Amino acid sequence: MTASHHWTNKPATIASTALALYVGYKLWTHLYQYRRQQLEPSPTSTFVTNHSRFVSVNGKRLRICHSPHELGSRVPLLVFIHGVGGQLEQFEKQIEYFGLSTHILAVDLCGYGGSDVPESYDYYTTDAYVNDIVELLQRYKSEETILICHSYGCAIGTMVAQRLPESVKALVHICPKAEVTQHDKDNRNKLLKTPDWVVNMARMIDRMGGPHSASVNRLVHKSASEDLRRKQLRWNKESRTSVLKRLTAGLRYPTPADFQRIQCPLLLLAGEDAMLERWEHVTPIISTFLIKDCGLSTMDPAWQITRKSQKEEKWSLKNTEKWINTPIISAPVGLGPGKFRAMKVLRQTDIDHSPSAFLAKHPEVGFIVDISLDQPPYRTTDFEATSITYTKLATVSKIPPSREDVDRFIRHCKACWESRPNVDIAVHCHYGFNRTGFMVCSYLIEVQKYTVSEALQHFEQARPPRGIR
Repeated sequence: MTASHHWTNKPATIASTALALYVGYKLWTHLYQYRRQQLEPSPTSTFVTNHSRFVSVNGKRLRICHSPHELGSRVPLLVFIHGVGGQLEQFEKQIEYFGLSTHILAVDLCGYGGSDVPESYDYYTTDAYVNDIVELLQRYKSEETILICHSYGCAIGTMVAQRLPESVKALVHICPKAEVTQHDKDNRNKLLKTPDWVVNMARMIDRMGGPHSASVNRLVHKSASEDLRRKQLRWNKESRTSVLKRLTAGLRYPTPADFQRIQCPLLLLAGEDAMLERWEHVTPIISTFLIKDCGLSTMDPAWQITRKSQKEEKWSLKNTEKWINTPIISAPVGLGPGKFRAMKVLRQTDIDHSPSAFLAKHPEVGFIVDISLDQPPYRTTDFEATSITYTKLATVSKIPPSREDVDRFIRHCKACWESRPNVDIAVHCHYGFNRTGFMVCSYLIEVQKYTVSEALQHFEQARPPRGIR
């Protein structure tokens, strides 16, 4: 009777146990998701997201934030370089603020943020990072470049300034490291000899406490907001141990002689409560070039931008749907070494075919020839301080270009290739077919000795779907 009673209640016992486990699991999941939501930082600013792109630099893909300003060469280019374990989002407030009045270029260094993480140690040396920044600054040229660097980024910025003394007009060093002590060298050697799993375990323990862990407290002030703490925690998690060890193996800091060779104004900033790079580390840098007892303070007042531009929604584009469905750019056309690239007109607000996007995607292009009649729907001043030269050679739509139009186009393209023979020339009217094709084919026929049929066929193959009609 007892056994029978026990067997009768067994399904109910199993069901109640399963129900309890299920309810417990759902409760735990709900609490975990709630806890996770509470720890999630605010999203990256829209300004940074909208101006972020991926560019190929020295054999790898880097994520950058590039925002050209409509005042062109009248305002400087501000370049933000982060340090070990950082990423460009750490400058998002500064990028948003200065982006209203200057050109902006920020970069995720190789191995960090959204940039590639290659295996070879060669990509992580200090010299390799310097080469990457120099390559970017040659692509996004400016006669007045200001480097804003943090921590290890100060080392990179100092060496970049030595490589580009004509264009780098000022340096801002935030928490720089002036000297490498024997203690620093010993810690590096220990890190390189320690297995990754041990370092990862130590880092995980260091992050216990989340936004208020030792990992975060080491990098932010005690008064930092909860959102900033959550962001710092996320950045710490995203920093890879393998990248840290590769970077450490090729780490090189500037010497006092390097600081003495700085020819531009240098602003040094350090936090009184900074734990990693303390304010005392700035003193040796100042002492290398400070003029003693001259009666002046050690820092001149910083330049101020007194005029902020007003954003204007003044661009319009006819037949937008047709423009969107038109292929952006043709394959190379002509004999080379420099070739033609037929393209549709750029549009300032388009994420894939704006001046900034074009600069990022097409480093092979050195000239843009605009043969449309009207004011283009993009800021031509965005190309003023870059590797691309913009020229307007207006022609009228719906009718063939005149003999004078063709002669002027040919003279201009010849001059372009005389000065830079290895770069491509991008040509656009509105959609990049009829007028553009007429001009490009005229050059092929008159200068490069194509037959008419050869030129038309070559252009049609390079500029699908229809060539010239």
